[in-house]
Amino acid sequence: MLGDNAYLFGELMEDSDRGRAMRAFHELVAATCDSVCAPTPDGLVVGIKR
Repeated sequence: MLGDNAYLFGELMEDSDRGRAMRAFHELVAATCDSVCAPTPDGLVVGIKR
């Protein structure tokens, strides 16, 4: 799994539809993959399905 812009351009923690959707993506990846969010300028999720 690769997910670019994982910090959602600074909107990750906002109470918006986009923020909630991105947090749900992070939760799904965490539940199904061995993963890490690399601290690139806007975040890069890298995961391997369990």
